[in-house]
Amino acid sequence: MLSWNDITKYCQTIKEAIVKSGVKYDMIIGIQRGGIIPGVILSHMLDIPDYYSLGIRTTEFERCRKRLQSPIVKPNMLPDFTEKNVLVVDDVTNTGLTLRIAKQEILKRNPKLVTTISVVWDGMNSDKCPADIYSFYTPGWVCFPWE
Repeated sequence: MLSWNDITKYCQTIKEAIVKSGVKYDMIIGIQRGGIIPGVILSHMLDIPDYYSLGIRTTEFERCRKRLQSPIVKPNMLPDFTEKNVLVVDDVTNTGLTLRIAKQEILKRNPKLVTTISVVWDGMNSDKCPADIYSFYTPGWVCFPWE
């Protein structure tokens, strides 16, 4: 079980990586549900007020970890991202499917750059983290303080 202090520390690590990259981001997209909270935290840490959310579901229930046959995508209110640098934030990545779907949806809206972020890479199903930036590696399932 991760604590709120853990989340703050991991988001700080991500912030430092973003600042070090030298890229100035225009907006943040939080993946519903788990990416919403770290997305907002990073929005404040990086002083990026443009924040949106994207609904993507690839698991039936978090507790049973059962994957859906077809992911559910709800792009709802995403704006045009023409020539914008966009950060996509999720709480955890495993296979990278959610981040790939998110990136595909955002690329339909003409961004200049899309960078994917995951607070945690659980690494059970991949040798390389599918997120461009992540903060914490663990080989197993994680429980977040908001769950």
